[in-house]
Amino acid sequence: MNPETLNAQEVFRTNDHIGGIVRNEEVGALKAVSWGSRTFYEFNEKGKVLQKSNNTSHFIDYQDCENVGKNNMICSGITELPGSSTAKYELGGLALLDMKTMNTVHELPIPLFSPQGHVVTRNPVFLENTKQGIKMYAVPDDDQSNMLVYETNISKK
Repeated sequence: MNPETLNAQEVFRTNDHIGGIVRNEEVGALKAVSWGSRTFYEFNEKGKVLQKSNNTSHFIDYQDCENVGKNNMICSGITELPGSSTAKYELGGLALLDMKTMNTVHELPIPLFSPQGHVVTRNPVFLENTKQGIKMYAVPDDDQSNMLVYETNISKK
């Protein structure tokens, strides 16, 4: 993607459905998760698979990931659990991953829901640092949706 023109150019294809991809600028590689995030990939910039491993966490299926620096990435996602009735319960969450090992550093459930009843980490999520803490932007619903914004303050002691 050219950031100035917003024109996309295909660089490579892979034989899997990739659900999230992050550029590790320190090593010039691309870290990716398969659809359902059961498999982790590392690609070079031409699309050659450098590494492939299983995701040992079964907490959530990652929908979106971003580089947060210091060789870490955060992935957001969802899992569906049986509900008390016939409806399923959507559990959302965030996972901090070490990009060198792809091991989970920390996982956090996110029990916040959209007006349509979907967990907020169901679709695109973007996190940013603010002076006060962390701000999360989410667009959880399919078709017509709203951007939901949440902010948490972190006190520094």
